[in-house]
Amino acid sequence: MPPPVPPPPGADGHGLNADTIEKLTRIAPTDEETSQILAFNDNPIKLADAESFLYHVLKAVPTAFNLFNAMLFRSNYDLEVSHLKESLQYLKSACNELRNRGLFLKLLEAVLQAGNRLMHKLLILQLLRSYLMEKRLFYNLPFEQKGNNVFLTIIRV
Repeated sequence: MPPPVPPPPGADGHGLNADTIEKLTRIAPTDEETSQILAFNDNPIKLADAESFLYHVLKAVPTAFNLFNAMLFRSNYDLEVSHLKESLQYLKSACNELRNRGLFLKLLEAVLQAGNRLMHKLLILQLLRSYLMEKRLFYNLPFEQKGNNVFLTIIRV
């Protein structure tokens, strides 16, 4: 078993700025490209510049792009945590404001009333349809939804 490869310079998150690390993660090859590059046994000088760069990086550190992703995560971690804390604080203050003003209860009541009205109208339409179908006054009354209105298509037998 070969000895472990030491991490590249800056693997601790220092020495490379976040922009450079982000650019390196963007050029990460796919698994198929990685296997093709690592399987190349000819002279690397024959490769194009980009492939030659990837060849040397992957030969030196096969998991280099995983390390770059980890370094990018680590460099952005504090910023992301502070952003999430700020967002959660904003949500908390909004919830407190809704709770204190009683606005949430009024909003919830309005939404529930609107839903109840819609369900009541739909129930009436369904009852009408089943009644007319039972009396064989109309053959079929399918519901067609257009926008927010429900129309009955009436076909006489």
